Amino acid sequence: MLEAFVQVAPYINSLVVGDVAVAVANQTEYLCYVPAQRMDHKVRAGDLVKEGTILKKAMQSGQRVVARVGPELFGFPYVGIAIPIRVNGQVVGGVVFMEATQHQDNLYRMAEQLASVVERVGESASQVTLQAQGMSALGQELLRLADNASERVAETDQILVMMRRIADQTSLLGLNAAIEAARVGDLGRGFGVVAEEMRKLANSSAGSLQRVEELLYLVRQSNSGLKLRMEEIERIAVRQAEAMVAISSALQEINATVNYLRQEAESLAGV
Repeated sequence: MLEAFVQVAPYINSLVVGDVAVAVANQTEYLCYVPAQRMDHKVRAGDLVKEGTILKKAMQSGQRVVARVGPELFGFPYVGIAIPIRVNGQVVGGVVFMEATQHQDNLYRMAEQLASVVERVGESASQVTLQAQGMSALGQELLRLADNASERVAETDQILVMMRRIADQTSLLGLNAAIEAARVGDLGRGFGVVAEEMRKLANSSAGSLQRVEELLYLVRQSNSGLKLRMEEIERIAVRQAEAMVAISSALQEINATVNYLRQEAESLAGV
């Protein structure tokens, strides 16, 4: 029976899809070993079968063994399937097919790295989303304050209109008082001085009101520009939040792909 496997072993690699190494052994030593194209255990016929190998375990247990072996025994990881060979019910040896897991390990490692990147990007996207929401809330608050400022400016305009009327009336009263003082001559001289002071005060108030109106005009202009900027920030924040939602959805799809790659790698590596 063992001799038959020894004869067939060189042809096994040509009959399977993967790149496998094949070994046939009796209870103690290898009878033949055919390396894979990308994997060579460096064992030859006559070498002792090491403890801990899949083949040794299959012969000792008398059962089929499928396992992944680390680099401790031969310097590289591999996955193998070993079966015991019986003659008259007694285990006389075994056969093992072994396949390198380097490509599967690389695939698994790449999947893990990609998963880590996706996780970090997801965390960053979540932070950006929170920041966008915060910026949107701040923009709304600033817009509210700008609207309040516009209302206060409008109220101030009404007060200024009233003050200008008072200044105009005061100036007119001062002018009328000066005319009356001039008409009565020396008797109205003192009253004329007061009238002149009233006109000066009215003119000074009018000048101050003019300056205040100019400043309020600048405030209105600045406030209008501020509102435009805040509205633009609000629109940007909304678009940013929408973009983050799309990114999060894409990340979920990528994460699903990563999980599939991880499962495939684990399946190929026999994990």
